[in-house]
Amino acid sequence: MNKLWWFTLGLLLVASQAAPSEYCSAYCFTCSGSTAADCILCPTGFNKVSGSCAIDTTAYTSVLETGSSTSTFSDQKAFNCGDFPGLPGMYSDDYVVQVASLTNIAPHYSMRARIFILWVDTWAATNLVQLIVDNTMRASATYSQANGTTDQCKRALTDPSSLLDTGDFAHNTAVAVAMVNISACLDTTKCNWGMKDFILIVKACHSYCSVCTTSLQIDCSACVSPYLLTGTTCNTTCGVGYYNSSATTCTICSTGCSACAVSASNCSACTASYYLLTGTSCVSTCPAGTYINGSLCSSCLTGCATCTNNPTPCQSCTTSYFLTASTCATSCPAGTFGNTATNTCDTCNSACTACTNTATNCTACSSGYALISSTYSCVTSCPASNYNSSGVCTTCSSSCATCTGNPSPCQSCNSGSFLSGTTCVASCPTGTFGNTATKTCDNCDPSCTTCTNTALNCSGCASGYALFSSNFTCLASCPFGYYNSSGTCATCNGSCATCTSNPSPCQSCNSGWFLTASTCATTCPLGTFANSATKTCDSCNGICTACSGTAVNCSACISSYLLFSSNYTCLNSCPAGFYNSSGTCATCNGSCATCTGSPSPCQSCNTGWFLSGITCVTTCPALKFANSLNNKCDPCDTACLACNGTSSNCSSCITAFALVPYNFTCVLNCPTGWWEKTSINSCI
Repeated sequence: MNKLWWFTLGLLLVASQAAPSEYCSAYCFTCSGSTAADCILCPTGFNKVSGSCAIDTTAYTSVLETGSSTSTFSDQKAFNCGDFPGLPGMYSDDYVVQVASLTNIAPHYSMRARIFILWVDTWAATNLVQLIVDNTMRASATYSQANGTTDQCKRALTDPSSLLDTGDFAHNTAVAVAMVNISACLDTTKCNWGMKDFILIVKACHSYCSVCTTSLQIDCSACVSPYLLTGTTCNTTCGVGYYNSSATTCTICSTGCSACAVSASNCSACTASYYLLTGTSCVSTCPAGTYINGSLCSSCLTGCATCTNNPTPCQSCTTSYFLTASTCATSCPAGTFGNTATNTCDTCNSACTACTNTATNCTACSSGYALISSTYSCVTSCPASNYNSSGVCTTCSSSCATCTGNPSPCQSCNSGSFLSGTTCVASCPTGTFGNTATKTCDNCDPSCTTCTNTALNCSGCASGYALFSSNFTCLASCPFGYYNSSGTCATCNGSCATCTSNPSPCQSCNSGWFLTASTCATTCPLGTFANSATKTCDSCNGICTACSGTAVNCSACISSYLLFSSNYTCLNSCPAGFYNSSGTCATCNGSCATCTGSPSPCQSCNTGWFLSGITCVTTCPALKFANSLNNKCDPCDTACLACNGTSSNCSSCITAFALVPYNFTCVLNCPTGWWEKTSINSCI
């Protein structure tokens, strides 16, 4: 039931019959009863509230003010004003009058004050009157004598300027002080005034509210005990999504909470699309390490960062755990490694059977591979200076570049060492040399007993060989100009091409020198010649006592032999055309084929010449013919005086003989049928 809380201040008349409107309270047309405040009829726009007329009373909420004081006027009495004796109200000659001082006003959100001013005596042309509430001017009006000078009291009752009404203004404190202030009186001895019908109306909060903005239960900002404020509503309990944060206040729970206690984030239930996490908070997405279990975020198994249900499968893992087959484990199975970036067990490289941190950071290798511990890699063959020891690349001896064990056998060596058998040595054994290209001890050439750098760079030679120091080779025989001196090719005498000692004996000679009796000379001794092909002094032909160029290029002959200077040969006899001239075959006369002197005697003749005695002639003398068979003038037959070609081929006959023409013979008697012509000694 709505009630209006109001106060009227002043002296009241007691009457049982209806009073005229001018004696009624402000804005009351008629009133009755023992007081003027018992209004019977109100003007349009006003409603009767407990015997008074108030504006918009339907918007006011009934409250009861406890402990309120009444008027505190310094002087309270009735007074007469013109024809109207005993007007209700009070008068004063004070300029400021405290109308009311109230405390313990029930909770409210709005206040309205109203008072009726009675003007008495003479006032200034314009007088200001103010209604002040809590030191704030809430309403004011001016009074002017222009309104008339007579019947002021009566006129004051009907003059609208005499009514001060604050209208509704915001107010919610439990204390209120109202005062009236009058100014500008012309004659302070006559400026009397009065007032009546002071009414203070408040708009009460809902009975649950201690502070509000309207009278509705849903517009509270604080509640009276034991009610609790939920948002802007006071109730006996906190609403859904709120918790009791104090004796009178409900605070909204955190976003997503449908129920909470102690604090906004201490949730016990969640709204739709939110999930209760560990019984204290609501989240729209379950955090890492939990999964959606109905309306809850339930914890994944230890190690799971995200999962779809419990106990499995896990979708990702927390630090120090790794995902393998939908499970999080602190160690990964064989063939995988714990990837700390993704917290997963990732497959090792195909060469690895075990690995850590990365797929290629191997700790064990597949068949056919060996582990390099320093780089955690698996290789098909161990690097230099390592060997495969049960699947692990193990460091060789410090001198080994490659090996199959430690300290041996080595397969190759580091710089400065050489492989000898299966061992790396700084110095190779006798009969071998350090090959810097292959870093091996390679065998010296069979001719060498010791060598360096190459197989043929000998420093010692095998039996039957001599060291030629010019090129460090071992030779079965020393080269020209050298001889074997205790296994070393020593330099021969400068003239020797080969030798067996120095300065002699020489075995062969250099150009311009010729070997004779183990010595090289520039000229050969008598009976020898300088053989430029062999650079030796070779013996002359056995019949030569001196020769040159060849053994048969004689320049002197032994006794009984003749020197044929045309070809430097020694002959038993001179050839045709030559004769012995003091042991030398001298040239015969040009016609002689053989001779014993020059120009004669000739012994035989050249072709076209014929020997006649010791002389060669082209025409033989009488009784002889030029025998072309022996190049001699041979005698004709005894009967021939002259003949040609043969001795019997006569061309004329001696006396007593006649020439037979058909056979060129000389006969004593001509053949039958022929007769001798003696004048020509011929048969005709």
